[in-house]
Amino acid sequence: MVKMTFKILMGYMALVGLVTFPLFIMEESHQCLVFGTWPAQDAKRWDLVMTGTGMMEKNLVIMDRVNTYFGWIQPLAWLSYRAYHESAEFYTEALRAKVFAYAPELFVGKHVEFRFKPNSISTLEDGSYAASNGNIRVLYGSPPGMVMQDVKGVLMQDGNLLTIDTRK
Repeated sequence: MVKMTFKILMGYMALVGLVTFPLFIMEESHQCLVFGTWPAQDAKRWDLVMTGTGMMEKNLVIMDRVNTYFGWIQPLAWLSYRAYHESAEFYTEALRAKVFAYAPELFVGKHVEFRFKPNSISTLEDGSYAASNGNIRVLYGSPPGMVMQDVKGVLMQDGNLLTIDTRK
């Protein structure tokens, strides 16, 4: 009886290891990516930081799938890696916001969501409105006001201007 219990326990431990060790390595991989973005930020190499955030996102997708489908084998590890995943997603999102603040041109052609407060508003020939904060111009169908607002859309290069058209 003791021998059989020991064999079952060892089998369970091996199975748990097959799941938790790869999750641990993925966590370490994410941490290396985080550490790699720090000197890139210091050097103002926002292109490298963007590369790092893309790699973080891919890593987090894999980590989430492994934990979701197999992590239940070890419930405490499942909870821990779930919490790590959520924290890492937040870090990645916040880091992308920092890149957007310093180098929005890296987001041309991509869907973005951000807080925007215009410094100036002008009326366009077609009767719509263009609000600008100096870096980005947002096009509106109705007057936007000089207040902080949430903007969503695809960032486009329009000559020397970065523009989001919310009229569509």
